[in-house]
Amino acid sequence: MADPLHYRKSVEAVAAHSPDKSRKLIASIPEDQVQTYLNYLAATFTAFLEEYFGEEYNRDKVATLVNRLRHEYIDAEPKFNPLTAEGVIRGCSGELHLMEDIPTNEVVHYQMLVIGSLSQDGTVVRADLYKVLETADEIMAEWDSEED
Repeated sequence: MADPLHYRKSVEAVAAHSPDKSRKLIASIPEDQVQTYLNYLAATFTAFLEEYFGEEYNRDKVATLVNRLRHEYIDAEPKFNPLTAEGVIRGCSGELHLMEDIPTNEVVHYQMLVIGSLSQDGTVVRADLYKVLETADEIMAEWDSEED
């Protein structure tokens, strides 16, 4: 049975740019927990975006992030699509209509790319990654309490 620590380890593998380890951890999540994992991934993505944008969320800052991603993932397979990346970022930041036509697997893929990028400090994983993951835990708890 997977637990929040297992989810966290998979996100840490994404942050460390360890796709094999990440795939292995994700593949070991029981079917009945996949949605919970996707919610945790979304919470982590949200925590990174909140930190990145702070109080300055605007289209120029989104464009700056998308351009950064475009350069970082220039050789990525599947090919990096800046419009999809922008749609996922803006959609998860409140413009939900932008994600209506983006399949869930692509949303997850772009969330992982953003997490992988924003979790880096130069060529290593940020020393304060645990702080963002703690924020993600708080977001998950908040979302869970809203469902009750």
